[in-house]
Amino acid sequence: MTDEIAAVLKDPKTLREWAHLSLDARCSILKEQYDVQISRYTLSNYYKQLQVGYLKTHASFYSARSEETMVELRVAYIKKIVGHMKKKREIIYMDETTTDMWAIRNKIWQPKDSVLPLVI
Repeated sequence: MTDEIAAVLKDPKTLREWAHLSLDARCSILKEQYDVQISRYTLSNYYKQLQVGYLKTHASFYSARSEETMVELRVAYIKKIVGHMKKKREIIYMDETTTDMWAIRNKIWQPKDSVLPLVI
């Protein structure tokens, strides 16, 4: 393994971008972008040599909007729903809150000596 490939594999930015990819998909990227053909087992061994482990994620949830903006959006939504209710329109509510939670990966490849934050 060259120093360039080792740097790519250990780079936190790359690890974050590839967090959702399987080892096979990572091998495909290495072949396409760096002309390096390795198996997923070899890639796994390289990660171990580089002190990158398949570890539990440190996911955090936050909104890019301020609390004030979120309150304004909620009030606007409530006003819209109340308007529909006053007009006697049917309202169909679908709860999709848990589907996002199911899509979270429990483990990702990340450096063993540091936390790689995964913002969701």
